[in-house]
Amino acid sequence: MIYRVLICFLILAGCADHQKYPITEVSVGPDYYLTALRSINSEIRDKPRDVLLRKKRLFINQKLRWPEEADADLDFIISNAGLDQEIYSYGQDYFRTHHLYEKMLDYVGFWEELNGFSGDNLQWRVIALSGLGREREAQNHLWDLVQVSKGDPEKLTFAARTYLGMEDTTRALYAFSNLSRADSNHPSVLHDYVPLLLEHSQFEEAGRVLERLQINDDDPEGQMLAAKTFYELGKSEQAHSRLRALKSSEVYYRRAMWYKLDNQWDSATHYLDLVIQKDSSSRALLAKAEIYENQGYLNQSYAISSLVFEKDSTNSIAEEMARNVGRKIAYLRSLREREKRIPILDISSKKETENE
Repeated sequence: MIYRVLICFLILAGCADHQKYPITEVSVGPDYYLTALRSINSEIRDKPRDVLLRKKRLFINQKLRWPEEADADLDFIISNAGLDQEIYSYGQDYFRTHHLYEKMLDYVGFWEELNGFSGDNLQWRVIALSGLGREREAQNHLWDLVQVSKGDPEKLTFAARTYLGMEDTTRALYAFSNLSRADSNHPSVLHDYVPLLLEHSQFEEAGRVLERLQINDDDPEGQMLAAKTFYELGKSEQAHSRLRALKSSEVYYRRAMWYKLDNQWDSATHYLDLVIQKDSSSRALLAKAEIYENQGYLNQSYAISSLVFEKDSTNSIAEEMARNVGRKIAYLRSLREREKRIPILDISSKKETENE
């Protein structure tokens, strides 16, 4: 209980200056903020004209993702202390959370009346206009945002992801390319831009982006993306090299599929066996059955696909594979039976016939 009160005190005492809020460095649960919100509501009832208390309530309200209306606090603070960057940010975040897009635009206009045009407001305009369904206007402002933010990784990330939401892949790639130049090691470069390049078969560009990246050894997703890019570029050995230190089933399966595509059946089977040892997945078993079929080991292929179907009668892929392989086995068996019934002609040489 003492600890709870101490945390609450730190929240209330420290949030007078947004840049010095110590609670941003402390990991606490929502119960602490709820306690703080109840406490400050009580204080504001006693001191309704205290601007500092109103600011503190905005801070706590935001931490809880705005469970209470904030319009009254925003209006009171602006009327008594003016609109500064901190209050402006609180207001826009509140309006955005509650989808009050018209108010977002009003706030942008009010801010620019006081401070003049700022490229920083383009992001708020895009969010508000998109929320209002005014896509053409949002796209125009989004393009302007990219042009004035080529050195700002976060705004470029916002622009690229917003373009993806608008299904405008071309401009998303353009925004991501600017992001890659601004900060080649930004997380979105590896986890958003590279997959998008691979999806659209831009393997050469993906390779150039990866050359500028520093991928940590403890980032398996990053290593997988790098390996996939190398493989698509025809650099199979480099692709496998990227994944040698990783031991997950997904990595084993990916390497098996690459070996399968390269007709390296033994290596493919080896990695599929490693997957099967971990989880006996039907995906790995059927891949192994397909390899056996391609190698001509039809009985082994049939046995595996039939086993998968026995375990899961809804697996239509296993059912179809077992049926097709079974037909091949039956056909080859019928050919052998037919060969046995064909009489063997005893053709003697002409000289032997004359001697008789």
